[in-house]
Amino acid sequence: FEIVQSAINLNSGSAQAKIILNKLQYYPNTPRKRAKFINFVNNSIKGFSPRVVEEVWSILETLLPK
Repeated sequence: FEIVQSAINLNSGSAQAKIILNKLQYYPNTPRKRAKFINFVNNSIKGFSPRVVEEVWSILETLLPK
């Protein structure tokens, strides 16, 4: 998932957001819609607050093709 790699290279976001991004790079099937993405992260990468998950989504959303 090249968009996750791009987000990691940008170095934007909090430390916890970077942890989620680093874990996401090992999931080839990361959803590209907000609700599915948030559900996916909550079920696959547990232990992060909803605020951090939203932060990661906002970083990825800026990089997704329109």
